[in-house]
Amino acid sequence: MIHIQHSIIVKATQPIVWAFLSDFTKSLTINHFHSRITLSYNSKITLNSSFEITHNFGVFGQLYTATIDQYEPHVLIQISEKPKNGRGFNHTLTYELHAFEDSTRLTCSVEGSYANKLQNVIFKPVLDSITIKELVDIKSLIESSEPTDSLFTGDYNPI
Repeated sequence: MIHIQHSIIVKATQPIVWAFLSDFTKSLTINHFHSRITLSYNSKITLNSSFEITHNFGVFGQLYTATIDQYEPHVLIQISEKPKNGRGFNHTLTYELHAFEDSTRLTCSVEGSYANKLQNVIFKPVLDSITIKELVDIKSLIESSEPTDSLFTGDYNPI
C-alpha cells in the first residue's frame, strides 16, 4: 500500500481554494496522469456522485471510475478512483482545507495500491513527486488569479 501526504500554504481563503478544487475540470487536470475528465453537464458535486477519468500511464490511456466518497464543502473532499478493467492503481485522493492565519493549509493525500508490491515500490517516488508538483501548481494558479489590493492603496503611484 502506498500512502503519500503533503501540505502547502495557499495565500487565499478556504472558499476561494474550495471553489478551485471543486471545479474538477480545472483541479483534476493539473495531475499530468489525468488526460481527460468526463463529467455530465448537469452534475453537481455531491456525496457518491461518479464521473470518469482517463489516466495516462505512459503510452496508453486507462479509464477509471471516480466516486466522491467524502464531501464537506470548504473542508474536505475524497475521491476514489478505480480502473474500469479491474487492473491498475486503485487509489483515493483526499484534499483537506484548514484555515491558517489569513491563508489556507491545503493537504493532499493519496493512498492506494497496485496488486503487485514491486509496482508499488517503483511507483511511490513518482507519485510523491507528482503530488508535490500538483500542490505547487494549485497554489500558483489560485494565487495568480487572486486580485491584488496594491492598486487600491497609497503605495500605487501612476505617472
